[in-house]
Amino acid sequence: MTPLRLAILLTLVLLTGCLPTGAYTSDFKKNGDLFVAAMRWKDVQTAALFVAPEQRNALLEAFAANDDLNIVDVQFEQFAPGDEKGRAETVLVMEYYLLPSATVKKWRWQQQWQQLDSETKQQKPWQIVNAPPPFP
Repeated sequence: MTPLRLAILLTLVLLTGCLPTGAYTSDFKKNGDLFVAAMRWKDVQTAALFVAPEQRNALLEAFAANDDLNIVDVQFEQFAPGDEKGRAETVLVMEYYLLPSATVKKWRWQQQWQQLDSETKQQKPWQIVNAPPPFP
């Protein structure tokens, strides 16, 4: 392979690394997965960062210092892109039990996500804009 061809090939490889990776659904998936993981590990402080500031306290109060809460699983049951770009609707399902009971129950949160404006075009974070329903 001639040095010119090698240089062209190397340039093409480097340029593909600079392509925007932010398809809006993959950005949502990344944010959604981080939120689900935080909820699964009962890291409500981190999960609250994915909730709009005006709704954040509702999430924090719903899960405030509940040592008897044991989370079995958290996942999205449904996902639907919104009518407008930068919006999505999901249904989050959390399976849990509260000690001393060992009965697994389900809690559902129908969420509206909105993509925030950002100065960088590649990363636009998503936030949940509605409050969670009451938690038992």
